[in-house]
Amino acid sequence: MSNENIRKTNRFRFRAAQLAWALLVALVAFAGAPTRVLAEGDAASGTITVLHVNDTHGNYALDYVVDPATEEEIQVNAYAVLAGIANGADPDTTIVLDAGDTFHGNSFATVSEGESIATLMDAAGVVATTPGNHDWSYGADRLAELDTDHDLSVLAANVVDATTGEPFFDQSYELVDLEVAGEPLTVGIVGAIDESFYTSTPAANVEGLAFTDPVATATDAAAEAREAGADIVVCLSHNTDPEGFAAEISGVDAVVAGHEHVTIDETVTAADGREVAVVEVPSSPADDYFGTIGSLTLDVAQDAAGTWSATQTESSQIDTASNYEQADAAGKRGNDAQHQGPGPDIGHIGLGFQTVLGSAFLGYKQRIGKERLPQKPEPGVHGVEAVSQGDEIKDAVEPTLIHGFIPPLDPDWAADAAGE
Repeated sequence: MSNENIRKTNRFRFRAAQLAWALLVALVAFAGAPTRVLAEGDAASGTITVLHVNDTHGNYALDYVVDPATEEEIQVNAYAVLAGIANGADPDTTIVLDAGDTFHGNSFATVSEGESIATLMDAAGVVATTPGNHDWSYGADRLAELDTDHDLSVLAANVVDATTGEPFFDQSYELVDLEVAGEPLTVGIVGAIDESFYTSTPAANVEGLAFTDPVATATDAAAEAREAGADIVVCLSHNTDPEGFAAEISGVDAVVAGHEHVTIDETVTAADGREVAVVEVPSSPADDYFGTIGSLTLDVAQDAAGTWSATQTESSQIDTASNYEQADAAGKRGNDAQHQGPGPDIGHIGLGFQTVLGSAFLGYKQRIGKERLPQKPEPGVHGVEAVSQGDEIKDAVEPTLIHGFIPPLDPDWAADAAGE
């Protein structure tokens, strides 16, 4: 996919749905996005927002107690919340990113080797991700397939062919066209991962590849992105020391990180003197996987010569589950709606969806060589048996309504998975 087509796709995704004006006002107030006064000599100024998540480990469903007094509990599709927040913000100034360890972990992800999660990411408007150490668990070729087959881009410029030195992934950066104060602004997204992760996955998963110096590679990718038209550059990095990484790179305005599973909200002086924001949100069993969505705002200003720069940043966190109404808005249904079939226009849907994932579960043993056969759900029941990461069948998932949406998987993949 060309950069131009990607930019068009991104613009289409972000414009796909809008929340009510009152919700938009509430979101802006919540994010605390500062308004920058036009400085002398500046041609334009404003704010761009990066919504970001990390280390979700194949999870998407969150439990939330609506009323502690009655102990009423619901389940929330975290990707639908993310989509609702993104769609409710200004589409001209908002980007959604993921910082890795995303495609592997929960059975919902592993049974399709990341396909189900990639589909949700596309539906939520995620522009790009960078691979975490666990994302290599299906092998490098599968990760490349997810990159090629989906709207989102997998970015890791320092992953190269061990023999030729050529980049493994299709592109080293992605350009996203925004508009600030009526003026065009292009954000370049680059990715580089910790080189130590090469030995944290079985050798067969990365056979024929090399993980090179992330600092040098990220700096080069940022320069390439700027040469291609990027005004502001954000780097995705799954990294054991994101602050140290940020201190050594050049040409980058912000680093969105993953791997540490904790809150990181720092400003680091980079090698070129830029003040670089470094952010990560908590995501773990203690904090809930996908329990938090990060919001990084960058004040940007354009000088008289037309050059944009980031002048100030501010980071905040959004509790995912308690914003379940955003999920319903993303699904274009009210809280009382109940949808009886899979599709992107959904307010509530079961943990699994019968038509596509049901058949995929039934036939998936043929694809992965496991003798495990979940029970096909009864007609009209939105819920399929979950399959464990081992060879045993887990207890059936109760047919449960979930706030948000799950779009259908690609029919060709589903047919292949079902052995049809």
